[in-house]
Amino acid sequence: MQFGGTINLYGGTLDGTHVELAQSGGTFNMYGGKITNYRGSVGTVTGQNNTRVFINLYGGEISGNNPSKESGGVWIGAGNQFKMYGGTIRNNTGAKAGGVGFESANTTYQVGTMTVSGSAVIQNNTVNGSANNVYLPGGKTLQISGQLNGAKIGVSVSSLPKEGSQVTIAKGSALTDADSACFTPDAGGVYRITPDAAGATLNLGMPPHEHPVSTGGEKVTWLP
Repeated sequence: MQFGGTINLYGGTLDGTHVELAQSGGTFNMYGGKITNYRGSVGTVTGQNNTRVFINLYGGEISGNNPSKESGGVWIGAGNQFKMYGGTIRNNTGAKAGGVGFESANTTYQVGTMTVSGSAVIQNNTVNGSANNVYLPGGKTLQISGQLNGAKIGVSVSSLPKEGSQVTIAKGSALTDADSACFTPDAGGVYRITPDAAGATLNLGMPPHEHPVSTGGEKVTWLP
């Protein structure tokens, strides 16, 4: 789509095709329906680099796509804004991100933004057979706006934190353990996502390894 138009998808199925917003700008609103079976060379829903590109998901499903480049779900061009209030992105695979990915910044535009709220679901997406749902490049975070009601979002980061350290994956206000439970580390294993004490961020980390030590019949834990 070109020249600042708007596409609204309310129902039906886009089978084997994709949605692309050109550099001239535009808006894609998905309220329902399904986008599936796309096998092309760009992201299934993709924005070219521009601050006038807006992608909004309120419902519907993006699933079963496997493009040869970018992401199987949504590819956020530099300067783009992607907001996901509901809907599902699942069972996709891509070259750089399984579900949602970001184009790198350039001399004109910063890395695009992604805001989540409501019942957004991004699960079971992969790159080369490994879980990869929302792929966050270094220093990039999601923005949480309002309540998360049933949201389920997997998260990958460009560099996993070492034991005892953390990487911020989302920012918001008054964030709680209930909010962090809506996010799952794609890396699995010992990684956890928890809110900071101020409730301003959600952070991916590996807890320090615990060493049980017995002292005179009393068990204590030593954290190196």
